[in-house]
Amino acid sequence: MAQDPYIQLQRAMERALLRQYVPPWIVVNEAGDIGNFDGNVAPFIAPIDKVGSHNVFQLAEAYLQHPLGVVIERMRDKAYVWPAEGLRVTVPDAPMSLELNVLPVEGKERATRWYCIVFESMATDPFVRNRLPAQIPQTVTGCCA
Repeated sequence: MAQDPYIQLQRAMERALLRQYVPPWIVVNEAGDIGNFDGNVAPFIAPIDKVGSHNVFQLAEAYLQHPLGVVIERMRDKAYVWPAEGLRVTVPDAPMSLELNVLPVEGKERATRWYCIVFESMATDPFVRNRLPAQIPQTVTGCCA
């Protein structure tokens, strides 16, 4: 059955907006296993198919190893509330830094807790053009068994 051309147009526009304005993200559990990702995560995470692992500690760039460990350790503390400003990470040899933001993934009761880690680029050089960060919801609903 052919899809309505207006629905096709709407979906194409949504995909274009997501590519342009939503920063890359990964969904991980407390063990560091990646359950999902979207956007260009290549500057931060090695391609899963080339490494054969789905664990963020085996895939993350060296400069992200410690910050991601801090993020996951804080996620294990159920009482910890992630700060609005995120965790700032300096990117070596680049005129930018990253802000890691964490959102709990809500859904049906799960034995494993999942979190969305958002990689937001922050230009540190005034001559570097950086897109405005997208509005990030307080939680992400769905995904991950």
